Amino acid sequence: MFDAEFAFYGPMGFDIGQLMGNIALGAVAQSLYAKPGSLEAKTRQALAESLVSVIEDLWSTYTQTFQTLFGAEEQAKDLLGTFPGKKDEFLEHFIEGVWRDARGYASLAMIRRIVGVADAPEMRVKDAKARSKTESAALSFAQKQLLLEAADKKGIEDFVKDLRAVVSQSFS
Repeated sequence: MFDAEFAFYGPMGFDIGQLMGNIALGAVAQSLYAKPGSLEAKTRQALAESLVSVIEDLWSTYTQTFQTLFGAEEQAKDLLGTFPGKKDEFLEHFIEGVWRDARGYASLAMIRRIVGVADAPEMRVKDAKARSKTESAALSFAQKQLLLEAADKKGIEDFVKDLRAVVSQSFS
């Protein structure tokens, strides 16, 4: 097990949020490894875009799988007995809560790896100015996501849209 100190019984959004945050940080960091305008920069930008798509696919697969398993579980049927005729509403509300947690934990993972003791190896480059600019952009993105109101309706689409803007800006 990697990073066993982070394994615990807690909110469902923690694990997926950690994964999303680490992938997001890797996407933003790609601009640090190529000269602007070079062929490698274009390759790195395509890689960063594919990492953002991985986050989108990860969440989509997670929610689809959860919905399928939820509908097949006997315990879910017992739980839904207290919500007659409201399965879809209950499931939507529950997944929205997991999303809010995941978004928050993704943001915290990014912040922790930039300003914490366990730094982000993908940000270790000699060009301090470029590193600072990239870290600042990643921190701003994470802060924005973290500060969104818990009751907002911003979903994965807004998260990846904002992340794509940060990635695009980091290559300009």
